[in-house]
Amino acid sequence: MKKLKRIVCTNSIMIPLIATVFLFFNTFSIYIGELNISLSQVYTPFVYIILCLLWIRFLPYKKSCSKTSVFYLLSNLIPLEILLMFVFAQYHAVLSASIATAPIIISVIFRFIVHNDEKKHDTSQKEHSENLKIGNRFFVLICSLLFIIPSIMSLFVYKLSGPVLQFQDEPTVISTDENSQEVSLSYDVLKQLKQEQWKACTLNKKISLLQKVCDYESTKLGIPTVVLKATKLDDFVLGQYDPSKTFICIDTAHLQNDELYKVMQTVLHELYHSCQFYIVLKTDWNSDLAKT
Repeated sequence: MKKLKRIVCTNSIMIPLIATVFLFFNTFSIYIGELNISLSQVYTPFVYIILCLLWIRFLPYKKSCSKTSVFYLLSNLIPLEILLMFVFAQYHAVLSASIATAPIIISVIFRFIVHNDEKKHDTSQKEHSENLKIGNRFFVLICSLLFIIPSIMSLFVYKLSGPVLQFQDEPTVISTDENSQEVSLSYDVLKQLKQEQWKACTLNKKISLLQKVCDYESTKLGIPTVVLKATKLDDFVLGQYDPSKTFICIDTAHLQNDELYKVMQTVLHELYHSCQFYIVLKTDWNSDLAKT
C-alpha cells in the first residue's frame, strides 16, 4: 500500500501535463459579469500554464511538499482547481471570492499562532524553517479541500460553460390596435431603449428589453416568437441563431459592455436569420410560385 501511494504521489506531476493537453483540445471561455472579467478561449490553456509555472517555480508551497507525500499530489491539483474556481465564479462570484480568501485568512492565523509559539520557546533557525514548511503544507491542504467542491461542480454540473441568461417571467408587451391592426411596443419599453437608461440596466433587465423587441419584430415579420438568451460565446462572435432550437444567443460581454445600438444591431441581424430560416422551412418548393 505504501509503495502504491508513493508511485501515485510521485507521478501526480503528470496532472498539470494532462490538464494542459485537455485544455488545448477542450477550450472554453470565462466571463464573470460582476467583475467584468473576460477570458478568451484562446488564452485559457496559456493562463493555466502560467498558473502552473507560478505555483511550481516561484511560490514556496510545492517545494515544501515531499514527492512521496499526499501533499505533493494535492499541490499538483491546485493550479487546475484555481482555474476551475473561475468557472465556478461565473455562477457564484461572491461565494467564490469568499472561498478564495478563506485559505489566506486561515493560513495567516496559523502562522501567527506558530510565530507566537516560537517566541515563547526560543525556536532555533532549523525549527523555524521546518515550521515554515509545515505552514506551507497546511496552506496546500486548506486550498485543495476548499476548492475541491467548486472544481467538481465546474466540471460535472456546469461542464466548463458559463451561465445562460433568459428572460421569461413578464407577460408580452406587444399591443395591437383593433382598427389599424398595427403592433407596437409599450411606452415604458421605448423610454428605456435609450443609451443612458441602457447603461444603468442590469443584465437581466437588458435581456428583458431585448426580448420585448424580439417579440415585436417577430410579430411584424409574421414569424413565431424567438427566444433570446445570453451566454459567453466564442471569440469574435457577438450573436448566433440556432435554427434547431429556434433561439438567439447573445454574447454576455457584448450585452454587458457595448452600446445599445450595437447590441440591437446584433439582435436584429440574428432575428432576420430566423426569418430567413422560417421562410425556407415553410415554403412549398414544389408549388408553381416557387418554380417561377
